[in-house]
Amino acid sequence: MYKKIILFFSLVVILVNTKALFAQEENVWLHVEGTEIKNGRGEVFIAVGQADNRHNERTGPEEEIVRKWKEKGVNTIRFSLHTVEKIDNIDKFIKEFIDPMVQACKDYGIYVYLDQHEYLRDYLSSDDWMPSGEVWGEKKLQKWIDHWVAIANRYKDEPWVMGYELLNEPGEIDPDLTRDLYTRVLKAIREVDKKHIIFLGNCRYDHSSEMERTWGKVKFRPDEPYNNVVFAFHEYTHADDPYRVFPMLDRVKSKYKVPVFCTEFGADETIPGLTMPERRTFEKDMFEMFKLLKCGWTIWGNEWEELWVPAAKDQGSPSPLKVTGKLEVTATPSNVVLDGTSMAKITATFMDNAGKQITNSSEPVEFSLKGEGVIEGANPTPAVNGVASVKIRASKLGTLRVVAHAKEHLPVLVDVGFKSGTMTKLTGSANPASITADAKAKTEITYNITDSFGNKVDYGYLYRVNCAGGDYIDNTGQLWLADKKYSEGSWGHYGSPSNKPNKAETKNTEDQILFQTAAQGGENFGYKFSVPNGIYKVDLYFCENYWGSRNTDKNGIGGRVFDIKIEDDLVLKDYDICAKAGPNTADKYTFTVKVNDGDLVISVPKVKADSAEIAAIAVTADPSTVTLPQVSFSLTGTDCKLFGLNPATPVGGMVKIGLVSTGTTSGKAKVTASMNGLTPGSVNIDIGKGGNPPH
Repeated sequence: MYKKIILFFSLVVILVNTKALFAQEENVWLHVEGTEIKNGRGEVFIAVGQADNRHNERTGPEEEIVRKWKEKGVNTIRFSLHTVEKIDNIDKFIKEFIDPMVQACKDYGIYVYLDQHEYLRDYLSSDDWMPSGEVWGEKKLQKWIDHWVAIANRYKDEPWVMGYELLNEPGEIDPDLTRDLYTRVLKAIREVDKKHIIFLGNCRYDHSSEMERTWGKVKFRPDEPYNNVVFAFHEYTHADDPYRVFPMLDRVKSKYKVPVFCTEFGADETIPGLTMPERRTFEKDMFEMFKLLKCGWTIWGNEWEELWVPAAKDQGSPSPLKVTGKLEVTATPSNVVLDGTSMAKITATFMDNAGKQITNSSEPVEFSLKGEGVIEGANPTPAVNGVASVKIRASKLGTLRVVAHAKEHLPVLVDVGFKSGTMTKLTGSANPASITADAKAKTEITYNITDSFGNKVDYGYLYRVNCAGGDYIDNTGQLWLADKKYSEGSWGHYGSPSNKPNKAETKNTEDQILFQTAAQGGENFGYKFSVPNGIYKVDLYFCENYWGSRNTDKNGIGGRVFDIKIEDDLVLKDYDICAKAGPNTADKYTFTVKVNDGDLVISVPKVKADSAEIAAIAVTADPSTVTLPQVSFSLTGTDCKLFGLNPATPVGGMVKIGLVSTGTTSGKAKVTASMNGLTPGSVNIDIGKGGNPPH
């Protein structure tokens, strides 16, 4: 009888908890009711937030990005996708690109709606970001439909996905054709997902003035019997001013009893020549219009926080996510030598909203890892006296990000650096490992300074970085390293920059490859190098390939303006690449800095226009204070020879040398690299017929 009572009680608890969880999720769901968007409790929800367009690139930890928007008062994110023109494997794209963002938004209680950021037209070879070709043919139209069906099928049961914006901006397209194509996609989505809101735009770039032309013929009812549709519009300076579009939007709301939503707007110019005060006035007027219309919005760009952040906090509805406290998460130690056994302890402490520890909590904490590693111990693990802990171990050098989750608490992040130990030897490899004995075949041999565990050691007196690009040997034989994300004790970029490719020829350089890519970012973007304290020379390389080149307004001047700091010194203020060097022209600056804390930091404190952009960076210790080490190479073998710099200075702990066949005799070559204080490293290369090992 006792066991039966316990079992009955357990079942009741499970049923009650399941019912409560179901009720909570039902309250999160948003739907259209007349001119308003409402949640599951029937409360009006005004969505306010940011447009997030990463051009299909995962530019950083989603938790960090979403947390920052949460702190600004954002309750909704418009997440842009570019799949019709760029993605074939939509299921893989959903898993790797969309899922992490949806999960992060869900964790932080922020809605996300998905935007297919296309224009319904083909790109011509002369087009930049705006296509001017024909309207998509049947193959692309079907791909558009298929991708939305796959996305809708994946998220049909996810309430934190607010809905689907079927297309960004149809170009100059007939309103009847625009409506027919939108409706075709809408009907296909409804076959798998009848619950989510659909955002429908208008012909001619989503201007408000085209809304009634596009949807008036069907009386704004393309979604019968569900009628779960929001009608989207976009406005920029000065295509249409708020005082002109307000009556149009107000008429649509009152006449057709439907909601309108500004899914994209900003003070970027569509008609050039406006002053900064005029652009700011436009943005302020837009916020006033939204308030009068009780209309949701997501802004394009995050400039002028003093305007949009107060508007977001004033106009946005509260999140339905209940937050009763916060977690305090620490890592001990925060830096660990990657030796295969050492671990870091991650501790999560329950705190109330006043910052006081909750000592009686036994709630479970679930830990998740971003990076290659494992969690040791039970996970989730219940708190004891308000504290839960696990241990983590990494499988490669770099940073492991740990995210701690608990019920009714916002997730908290902590980073643990897994670094190399003391440098002991040179370790090499050849690519390819064998070559043909044909008097011309080549291989490239790479040596890294490593520790006793085989980890690469960054030798921090010299770095050369091909920003957003790969390894490169320049015209003088110098090695430039492929860009990478910063990890503790090493070097790399931070702030999730995007890659800005350049196809145009760059003037004023003999090294085109260095300027074919550039790292581009905002005021949280920069580079960090772990170096011994001392004096360093820093070379910064730039090239403007958009303003003044693809966008020729004002010869590009004023299109991209930003500041650069190195350590605490503002070394470039109001830097405009086009004004200083002209478009498609390499520009270089050299600075001398002193490092006292073991880290040389290059940062972007201010972006005045567009974004900051860096093509390449070189960091070199002052030769008057430091003697840079040299790696020398020796060769044993016949009918072959070395080519490249010999000796060479390690760049970030790496050197390269080439080997070329000089005859037709098969055999073996042995290349040995030596550096004072380290165990030499040797690489054997087979030289044979057809690249096969000799017999």
